[in-house]
Amino acid sequence: MESMSCPRCRTESLKPILTAKGVMVDSCRSCGGIWLDKGELYLFSDRPARLKALIEEGRREGSQSGLKSPKTGRPMQEFPVATTGIRLDQCAESGGIWLDGGELERLPTIPAGIEGLRRDSAVGHDETPLSPQDPSARLRMAQVATGLTPLPNLAIRSGGVVFSLYALLVFGLILLAEVAHLPPSFPLVAGILLIVVEFLISPFLMDLTLRWTQGLRWIGLGDLPRGLSAALQRICQGQGMRVPRLGLIEDGNPNAFTYGHTPGDARLILTRGILGLLQEDEAEAVIAHEVGHAKHWDMLVMTAAQLVPLVFYTLYRICMQSRPRSSSSSGSKEEGKEAAGRLIVGLGAFLLYIVSEYLVLWLSRTREYFADRFAGEVTGRPSSLASALVKIAYGMAGQRLRLEEASPPAAGRQPAGRSEESAGWTPAVEAVRALGLFDPRAARALAIASAPAQRPALGEAPPRAPAQPGLRPLGGEINKEALKQAMRWDRWNPWAKYYELQSTHPLVANRLQYLGEQAAAMKQEPFILFNLLKPESYWDEFAVDLGVMWLPLIVGTAGFLVGWLTGSILWAPAWALVGLGLGMLGQVPFQYPAGPFPELSIASLLKQVKVSAVRPVPCTLKGTIIGRGVPGLIWSEDFVLQDESGILFLDYRQPLAIWEFFFGLMRGAQLQGESVTVT
Repeated sequence: MESMSCPRCRTESLKPILTAKGVMVDSCRSCGGIWLDKGELYLFSDRPARLKALIEEGRREGSQSGLKSPKTGRPMQEFPVATTGIRLDQCAESGGIWLDGGELERLPTIPAGIEGLRRDSAVGHDETPLSPQDPSARLRMAQVATGLTPLPNLAIRSGGVVFSLYALLVFGLILLAEVAHLPPSFPLVAGILLIVVEFLISPFLMDLTLRWTQGLRWIGLGDLPRGLSAALQRICQGQGMRVPRLGLIEDGNPNAFTYGHTPGDARLILTRGILGLLQEDEAEAVIAHEVGHAKHWDMLVMTAAQLVPLVFYTLYRICMQSRPRSSSSSGSKEEGKEAAGRLIVGLGAFLLYIVSEYLVLWLSRTREYFADRFAGEVTGRPSSLASALVKIAYGMAGQRLRLEEASPPAAGRQPAGRSEESAGWTPAVEAVRALGLFDPRAARALAIASAPAQRPALGEAPPRAPAQPGLRPLGGEINKEALKQAMRWDRWNPWAKYYELQSTHPLVANRLQYLGEQAAAMKQEPFILFNLLKPESYWDEFAVDLGVMWLPLIVGTAGFLVGWLTGSILWAPAWALVGLGLGMLGQVPFQYPAGPFPELSIASLLKQVKVSAVRPVPCTLKGTIIGRGVPGLIWSEDFVLQDESGILFLDYRQPLAIWEFFFGLMRGAQLQGESVTVT
């Protein structure tokens, strides 16, 4: 576990401190100095443009500093800040800045009292820190700190959820039959027909869809690395299964998923990134995870479950779009009753659609834990899957080679984009999303950080050759302290739970915790134990975010009431529209603040906990486009950006979605490998 040393004290390690501004800085307890990553200084300023101008002016008079960078260990550059007498020390390679104790509040444009951060809660460790260096001692503490959480009975939970879903479905179909005066046998016949047709055609539909849209090609066991091929055969043999049919998508995104009717005809789809970026034991764990989905019949269960929300949504659309058959006066009363009945059924179907969707997501998250545990059992190494999850879902690259030894820049992981929007939504497509290694929609919010560069030790085997030009294995040991910083958002921010409820997969931090428990139960050292103390409650920021998110609805409702009470009911809709517009305008300064956007690194963004889709961190990022948002999808409009510290998913949006499609189709390929600036 690597930590940064204080440039001033040299012997002291820097400790993370969470400031009242929500910015995580690294501080020395002895001398009071602080380390700010690239661009973080400007997050404390009330006039960042002015501060940047002063720093740029002083940099012209820079000279070599006597202090060494805590990031690289090389001498930094020092330069004066006009009118202050302060000389800042900056790392030329990482862009980070060192400030001695008391210097921050003396800088121009920094509000008085900002040094109060020293009194804020430190992000410390709990009462069972893993401090001893002896692995056996760490293991004993891990076994005390954790116990293997028993998973629920998979058959009972799955059967209960699917039974509940189809009970809701039959209830909805009976209501529709009553309103539309259909034969009593209609609900049963329609339900059985839908299930049978979906079950029969879904794998072949997926085969065609993936070939046409993402360039899927089928491969044999001999096309896999020898060790991986042997591991796959061993796992399947041990489970009494046929080896799944293997498919490959030529994309640098590391991802994998499985689908099929039964374990006997399962398809296992890998991207080139899985073979080129992960170490062999990690790729084996990922494949074992997907075999676990096939072993547990997850594709069949999830396809059957996902069909129910689709039917409810279809019923809702049918009821909302239906019109009376005639306008004669004799039938007007009857038609009015029929229209009212359809409206009620339609609204009921929409409510049942929402309920059934959350039931399906809950079932999917449960089965994901079982696939993780299966992988840990059959490989005997839960930590290999944990490491793979960190590299794919968080995108942490591990320790990198020095530049003179490195292969071409690595194409890293990026979350897959909105597959159901891009390639057509069916229960089969949605079920495949549930059976991937992580939920790409939820992972959109995750930034990525690489650990420091380090030369392989003498005698250590070099990384294996990349399977595709431009792909370099994300090898080496993950910086566990950096990983804990990345996990803080999952563990502490209330938005994490909000997003998990809408996700097919559990939060990555929770999956790592379960895998750590499994490793400890197998008398192995867990890959990671999150033992940071939560410094404060984040519910106040969450409440403000919700207020901003709902502001148009709140002000619009208030406008409706004002119009109704002060005028007439006819004016109420107009006032509601005015309130809605004012609420939307009120959102803009909070969600899209104006002014300078300091240049930050992806690593510094990763340390922010007080962020959400409503609460942004204004910044400028410079880097290279290294891949598409959806692996291999020719019209994927989203991108992945890589800078010197990590990788970030870029969500491309236009007011009209059709323009996103054309942009991805016509411009997406041209931007691959381009250096860009994103504001």
